[in-house]
Amino acid sequence: MADPQLSTVYKLALALEIPPAVLLPAGGDVVEGHLTDSAVAAAEDAAAGEAAMEVAHRFGSPVPLRVWKAQRMTSNTQPARHIVWTGRRAYWRELGADLWEREGGGVRLTRDRPGRVVVWFGFPAGYRGRTRDPLNLAPVVKALVDGMVDAGLAEDDAAHTITGQDPRIIPGVVEGEDVAVLVHIHTVDNPVDNRTG
Repeated sequence: MADPQLSTVYKLALALEIPPAVLLPAGGDVVEGHLTDSAVAAAEDAAAGEAAMEVAHRFGSPVPLRVWKAQRMTSNTQPARHIVWTGRRAYWRELGADLWEREGGGVRLTRDRPGRVVVWFGFPAGYRGRTRDPLNLAPVVKALVDGMVDAGLAEDDAAHTITGQDPRIIPGVVEGEDVAVLVHIHTVDNPVDNRTG
């Protein structure tokens, strides 16, 4: 059993002054559940214009708002302590790996079949911390993709395999009280020759 004094989650919980259990993807709390139909439909409508890319696979997870607030990383955030972001990256990376292991569907990106990962975020009504600029969520997307690569999405996340990691925001609000995280894996119809890169 790991020493709680050395645990990143334990240190993060101390820094944030919250119970460590809040930071863990406990059974049924973070990675299990279903996105509302309206969240999925809104992301599908917003993505309809991306005709040059085939959506090879899509999956998602609701993230409880209290967990989102504790684990949120944005490009504008300057954490006071490095340990805070280390723990948050670990959380999103673990979530990405778990989602891919549960719902990956056998899609694998390679040099011969590269693709792009688009992560849609939907926020519930009344959440004041809604990010207006989707690129501010790039640190969360990077950690999610790292976890999915760990679980088998691709051999690595180099540009010859994963051509982009794009955060997007679902227009409007989503039903319920959770933040919707919906992942689209796009494969390129006519890829350029990536074997030299």
